[in-house]
Amino acid sequence: MDLASMMGGMGGGAGGMPGGMGGMPGMGGMGGMPSRRAQRPKPETLKRELPVSLEDLASGFTKRMKITRRVQNPTTGTITSEPKLVTIEGRAGWKAGTKITFDGAGDTLNGHKAQDVQFVISEKPHTRFKRDPANSNNLITNVHVSLADALCGTTVRVKSLDGKRSLAVNCHRGIKPDSVRVIANEGMPGKGKTVRGDLKVMFTIDFPQGELGETEKAQ
Repeated sequence: MDLASMMGGMGGGAGGMPGGMGGMPGMGGMGGMPSRRAQRPKPETLKRELPVSLEDLASGFTKRMKITRRVQNPTTGTITSEPKLVTIEGRAGWKAGTKITFDGAGDTLNGHKAQDVQFVISEKPHTRFKRDPANSNNLITNVHVSLADALCGTTVRVKSLDGKRSLAVNCHRGIKPDSVRVIANEGMPGKGKTVRGDLKVMFTIDFPQGELGETEKAQ
C-alpha cells in the first residue's frame, strides 16, 4: 500500500471541509507534517566479471555462483552473513559485455534496500580461435603450412570449435601468406538466431631456414 498516495488523497478531501482544517485552533502545525518518511537511496549495484570460454558462449552454459551477503538487523545493528546460490543460464550467442542482474541479492546494510548483484560476461582468450573484428559471429584461425605445401598444394585439417570434428581445407597451388579459406557455418551463433557465422582459415607459410631444398628449388 502506498502511504504517500493515501495521504495525498486525504489532504485534498480535507481542504473541502467548512473553514478548512488549517483554520481550526491548534491545528496549524499539520500543514508542515511530512507526507512520507525519507527513503534511503538504493546502494550501488555490485558488479563482478564472469569469464566464459568461447566454447560455452557458442553452445550455452549453466553456472551456479555462490554469493555471501551481509544482512544487518535493523534493531540491534548486528551483521550476519548469509550464503545465497544463484544460477546463470547462459544462452548460445552471448557475447562479452552481456549483463545478468540479480535484484536484491547483495548486502542489506545501514537501513538501505538490498543491493543488486550484476555479473558481466567476459570472453576467455582461446588458443586456436579469435573473433573476426569485421563480424563478431565469424571466427578466425591460423594454420601453418610449409613452403613446399604452399607451392604444391595440400589439404589441411582444422579441429572444430567443439573439438568433435576434423574439418578438411583444400589448399590449391599458390597459397600466399594473406590467403583465406572460408568454412561456412562453423563460427559463432548469433544471439537468438540459428544461423552461425563462418570460420576463416588464414595461413602462415613456414619458410625453410638456410638453403632451399630440392622440392622448393623445383618450384
